[in-house]
Amino acid sequence: MATKDKVASISITKELSEGLVLHKDLKQEIIITEENRFRLYLIEYANTLKGKNQWIPAFGIFLTFIITISTVKFQTIYSIDEKVWQAMFIICTISSSLWLLVSIYKSIKAHNKGGIDSLIEKLKNRQDNESS
Repeated sequence: MATKDKVASISITKELSEGLVLHKDLKQEIIITEENRFRLYLIEYANTLKGKNQWIPAFGIFLTFIITISTVKFQTIYSIDEKVWQAMFIICTISSSLWLLVSIYKSIKAHNKGGIDSLIEKLKNRQDNESS
């Protein structure tokens, strides 16, 4: 006697729904804006991100000059006197310290502008102002 294979019938919907707990939070906000305005906001945000780390190269160069001045005994090289070498490094150290101070100021200013949430708020506020 040949027996036919029995096919098992499974109701996926029933199986999933028996042990399933569903949580939903589907509230969405939609922001509609022009491409040009969005592009300008993104460029401004990208510049803000760049500005937050602007102090790092300035600090590296300043630190290099400080270490050089504190550890090197300047000598006459290429017919340039040791005092001239020392003066050049002092001038470079002062210049890099000014650059560092300006960079720190700009970094703090960029940090205070906010992050992605402030970008979204700008877009929302712009929409609210136009619809009023």
